[in-house]
Amino acid sequence: MKAKKKPGKIQRRDIYYIAGAVAVLAVAIALIGSREVPKPEIMAHGEQVAYHHHVRFEYYLDGQKQVVPANIGVPIDQNHPLGRYGVAGIAPIHTHETDGLIHMESKDEEKPFTFGEFLELWGLDLTDKQAALLANGERITDMEGYVLKDGASLRLEVTTQQ
Repeated sequence: MKAKKKPGKIQRRDIYYIAGAVAVLAVAIALIGSREVPKPEIMAHGEQVAYHHHVRFEYYLDGQKQVVPANIGVPIDQNHPLGRYGVAGIAPIHTHETDGLIHMESKDEEKPFTFGEFLELWGLDLTDKQAALLANGERITDMEGYVLKDGASLRLEVTTQQ
């Protein structure tokens, strides 16, 4: 015959239920608290951007490494199609130095930027030239439509001889 439960007395089974519930709650709080909420970044020029990413870029002409110009996309005319995404008069895709680092800074985190847009800002003339783009070592078939990705390494190989 089962012993009757005394009123007001906590049973061992109840302690296990409570401990299990506390453990589940602790795990849930830890998981929710560990999720990083993206925060807008305030740039040195004082404007807020939704994101700030980088792409490594190398440019080769007839097999010789070339210097990537500084200040591609700096400044940008606000009437330019990309002007509304940029900050502080700078295109959302640009360079600062000759180190081959392409910066992507935008007020709109949903806008993908393409390599073709970067080439257009640069003004690099590829007329009558053979050009190939490699992203992380893989040849890209749609060079102009390639969407720039944070952390990517790009290599543009241009040949002037037919």
